[in-house]
Amino acid sequence: MKKEINLILPKHINKILKDVSRSLYLSINIFPYPIRSVMAIGYIICRAADTIIDCPKIDSEFKYKTIKLFHKIESAKVRKDLSGIMKESSSKIKNPKEKPLMNSMADIFDFYASLPKVYRDMVTEIVDGVAHGMEIDILSFPFENKVISALKTDANLEKYCAYIGGAPGVFWAKLYGRTLSEKNVKAENSVQIEAAKSIGEGLQITNILKDMAHDLRMGRCYIPQEDLNSVNLNPELLLNPMSKKSLEPIISKWIIWAINKLDASEKFLLAIPKKEFAMRAAMVWPVYWAMDTLSEVTKGNPLDSAAAPKIKRSKIYSTIMATPPILLSNTAFIRGYRFRRETLIVSMSNGNNKI
Repeated sequence: MKKEINLILPKHINKILKDVSRSLYLSINIFPYPIRSVMAIGYIICRAADTIIDCPKIDSEFKYKTIKLFHKIESAKVRKDLSGIMKESSSKIKNPKEKPLMNSMADIFDFYASLPKVYRDMVTEIVDGVAHGMEIDILSFPFENKVISALKTDANLEKYCAYIGGAPGVFWAKLYGRTLSEKNVKAENSVQIEAAKSIGEGLQITNILKDMAHDLRMGRCYIPQEDLNSVNLNPELLLNPMSKKSLEPIISKWIIWAINKLDASEKFLLAIPKKEFAMRAAMVWPVYWAMDTLSEVTKGNPLDSAAAPKIKRSKIYSTIMATPPILLSNTAFIRGYRFRRETLIVSMSNGNNKI
C-alpha cells in the first residue's frame, strides 16, 4: 500500500505541472497511476531545466554548468545541489507560474527518488537526453553575444530534434511497453521505439516552426545557416516578417521533414491494443495537433511575433471530443491523419511553396 501512495503525484506538484505544461497536461492526466506520475515527473524535471535555459538574466556559463548536473540526477548530492541552484535562481525568473517550479525542486527530486528503479531509470534517461539538447542550445546561442545565431547545418538541427523530441518519444514508448507488460497485455508487434522517436522529432520541429518569431527574439535561429544561405537570408533578416516569402521553400522543406517523421504514428498506433484508450489518446492528440499547427504555419507567418501561428483552444477540445471512434479504429485514425496530411501538402502547393 505504501508503494502505491508513493506513485501518486503530490497535489502541489500536480498543480505546478498543470500551470507549466499547457496542452501536455491534458495528455498526461488521462493516464492511470503509476504511468501518469512517471510521465509527469520526467516532463517536469526537463521543464525546470528549460526554465533555466530560457532565462535571459542567467549567463551562459552558469547555464552550461547547471545543465551538466542534470546528467547526474541519480546522485542524491547532485539533486541537492540542483535544488539549491534552482531555488536561488527563482528570483531571476519572470514568469510567475515558473517560480513555484523552481522553488519545489527538492520535493520533485524526492518524488523521483521514491520511484521504483525501473521507472527512475526511465526518467534519468529522458532527462539525460534532453540535457544534451539543451547543451546544444547554450553553445549555439550564447545570449551574451547580443546577436542572433543560427545552427550551422541540417545535421545539427536533426541532432537537436533527436535529443529534445526523440528522447521523450523513446521515454514514452518504453513506459508504454512496461505498462503493457505489467498488465500481461501483448501489444501487436510490440511498442515501436524507433517510431516513437520519429514522432517525438516531428513534434519538436513543429514547435520550432511555430515558435520561430519568439526564438529569434531570444537570439536563437534553429533554421540552419546553410538553408538561409540557399535563399540569401541571414538570421537578422528573419526579424522582418516580410522575409517570409523568401523563407517559404525552407519552411516547406522542414514541414515535409516533420510529416515524414509523424508518418510513423500510423505504425506506432498499431502497436497499442485498442482497449488501451489512454495510451492511444496520448499519441493521437499530439499528432493531430501537430498537423493542425503545421497547417497554421503554412497559412500564417511564423516570422510575425504579433501573430504567431497556433491552433485555437476550440480545435484542441474538438479533437478531444472526436476521440472515441478514433481510439476504437486504427482505420479512423489513419483516415483523419492522411486527410490532414494531404490538406497540408495542398496548402503548401497553393502558397507557391517549393516542396
